[in-house]
Amino acid sequence: MPRLWIQPRIGHALVVAGIAGAFALSLAFPIAWVLTAQATHLILTLGGIPSVLVFAPNDPTILVPTGDGEVAVFSILIECSGLITVAIFGLLLAATMGLLQGPLWFKAIWAVLGTGVGIFWNINRLVLSVSATYYAGVGAFEFIHFLFAPMVDFLWIVVVWSLGMSLMGRWAPEVGS
Repeated sequence: MPRLWIQPRIGHALVVAGIAGAFALSLAFPIAWVLTAQATHLILTLGGIPSVLVFAPNDPTILVPTGDGEVAVFSILIECSGLITVAIFGLLLAATMGLLQGPLWFKAIWAVLGTGVGIFWNINRLVLSVSATYYAGVGAFEFIHFLFAPMVDFLWIVVVWSLGMSLMGRWAPEVGS
């Protein structure tokens, strides 16, 4: 019996990588940092956490009082933009879903939705980190931002990627005996 060989969709993988790469690249520019800082500040304010947003050239900063009376300073730069996790998601998506059989329109929409989730998840992580600083001090920030955050980022990547791969199953070729 001949072995079933399905040609990988290299062109689809390149399109998916290009979409995710464009989003990731856009996060490297200062305008993305400003938008991230504004969204974080807005959510903090709506949540009742006092914060001040200061705009320096290419360095948006959020100032938040801590429980011990000091002021914590958060510079929202490229490190806080979500660029790394969006890039990892894009590479994972292109190397897996992009090569599978299925329509390009679905893969492209999933790349846009997935990177959008990553960007909003990054803002959520920043809000959580700043909130922890407000309520529990700088030590809580260091725990949340440097230890807990990579695990949380890993969760959104796996969940969004898995859901997309599951939905791609409807276009999987039938393998008969």
